[in-house]
Amino acid sequence: MENEILNQLVWMKWLLVTVVIAIAVGTVALTILVRIFSKIPEQIKNEVSFPDRAKVLLDQGKPEEVISLAEGCVSKFPADAQAHWFLGQACYRVGDLRRALICLRKTQELQPDWESSYTGPLIRIIEEKLAEGYTKPELKVVAPNPLGTDAPPSGGTPVS
Repeated sequence: MENEILNQLVWMKWLLVTVVIAIAVGTVALTILVRIFSKIPEQIKNEVSFPDRAKVLLDQGKPEEVISLAEGCVSKFPADAQAHWFLGQACYRVGDLRRALICLRKTQELQPDWESSYTGPLIRIIEEKLAEGYTKPELKVVAPNPLGTDAPPSGGTPVS
């Protein structure tokens, strides 16, 4: 009978060791899965193309976010016409017309075939708005020299 009890205890010991190993392996596997799945939103976010994200943000009325997104894209890819296009669009929407004009001209330089459909019409609108807002500098009336001569007021010698 003692042999039988001893035999059962040995089986229980190995069963307990097996359960502990299974729990440890399960915990490690769960930890790995959590790390993998926690990176999925970042990967999905990165898989959405820049133009799609920029368009959605513009449609949502968030031009400031488009500006920061486009600036990042322009710094990484200076020859990306779409990045300059969206940066110009966003600058136009926040009222920074001069910067918008610069970005759109850069877009046109990088993608000349966009002139008739995309860049040209918006550039003309911006130029008209800038021209409307342009005011001529005020002319100042300069009082004549109180001495009545053409001598400089500082008392210097007249120019002959």
